[in-house]
Amino acid sequence: NRMSSRHAHYDCSQGASSSMLLGTCLSLLSEGKVNVLEKLNEKFNGLFNDCSIKVDYEQTSYGRASLVTFRSETNCSLEYQMLTEKITIVSDDGAGQNLGKLPDVIASLQEAELRLSDYTTKFEFEKAELGEIACILLSLDLLNIETISCSPLPMGEGSVLIGGVLHPIPLPSTLHLMVGMKVCPGPLGSNKESVTRNICALLRALTMQNGVQNKRPLLSTLDEISVGTDNEQRVGRLIIENYENKPGPKSSMSNNLPYNIDTLNHLEANLDDCTGEMLSFGIEILMNNGAIDAWVTPIVMKKGRAAHTLHCLCHSSSEITERLLLVMFEQSTTLGIRIHKDIARVALHRSFLSVETPYIGNERQGKVDVKVGYIGRKVVSMKPEFDHCKAIYLETGVSIKKVSDSAIQEATRILEDDDTTVGNMDEE
Repeated sequence: NRMSSRHAHYDCSQGASSSMLLGTCLSLLSEGKVNVLEKLNEKFNGLFNDCSIKVDYEQTSYGRASLVTFRSETNCSLEYQMLTEKITIVSDDGAGQNLGKLPDVIASLQEAELRLSDYTTKFEFEKAELGEIACILLSLDLLNIETISCSPLPMGEGSVLIGGVLHPIPLPSTLHLMVGMKVCPGPLGSNKESVTRNICALLRALTMQNGVQNKRPLLSTLDEISVGTDNEQRVGRLIIENYENKPGPKSSMSNNLPYNIDTLNHLEANLDDCTGEMLSFGIEILMNNGAIDAWVTPIVMKKGRAAHTLHCLCHSSSEITERLLLVMFEQSTTLGIRIHKDIARVALHRSFLSVETPYIGNERQGKVDVKVGYIGRKVVSMKPEFDHCKAIYLETGVSIKKVSDSAIQEATRILEDDDTTVGNMDEE
């Protein structure tokens, strides 16, 4: 009693970039006339409406290869906190197993960049970069890919001039992301970056589990091959294989449920010598570094000492957990942190809805984002973005409660017009 699984192996011996991998995925999906960008916008509530994908084809020694360009008309930079808000909602909303790894990809990119600056700069990411990575992950889900492996990453050699400064190849952030992954020399003499930072973070999230890289199946049936290239004439191949495996126990965490169940890590530390200002800053910096939530509870320690426990909730990714542990040690006085691993969390499916309130004449022009919570298709909670309501109040003098009520009223009207069942509202 066996069942078949689909495995993808990415051959990147000549080099790798996210555009090359996206090209291989789109070539396979184009045969089924699948519009990946349209489906991506459905997942992200139109975040990539200003984006486009251009696909050309080049003749290479490997045969016909796709050359892809992902563009954004605005191509604005997104700060890390905004990124985590948008991608966490998609991840929580029953995303496929590959698209669900988007938070891990962004978190590892942030860690690689911030480590180089000793955590003193803000991490920003261009919308086109986010769209390209999300498109790859969604494409792999649409291709029903369950496991992924890749060939050793070519290190390259030499140096490259960026912003008037000479940098060694691989670039420092890319080299950090390669730690623990299989690498090889070459291509020699190119004096160009062989593997980009983004593809390295992407392959790391897709091919590594618990610090060990996936291996190709020993026995499989070759199903499809797709070839992608880039402007440097490098070629990468995506090889799709079917293999048989014994069915394992069914997971109780089914995506068919009207809500989402995932696993998180809970970090906590007791502090008896921290000021309120330090605790407040600790919460802020944890949230800025990828925590889903952070909070403080009052406690009484031995000898009746008044103290607090600093809590942090995060995705179970080892990279996110390690970064938050470092933040807690550096930004508090604790000597030890308790880790509660793989805690099950039940969460409503969620989305953002941007609504217009009548309170214009301010920088936001009356616009407020509303977080909507669903059980199935029934809306059970709405929460306007507090900072948006606050900004409108500071410029117009209209109370935050009045702005919030107006936003909920408009969101309710839009959802009712859209035939979505609106139940009793709980504003958390």
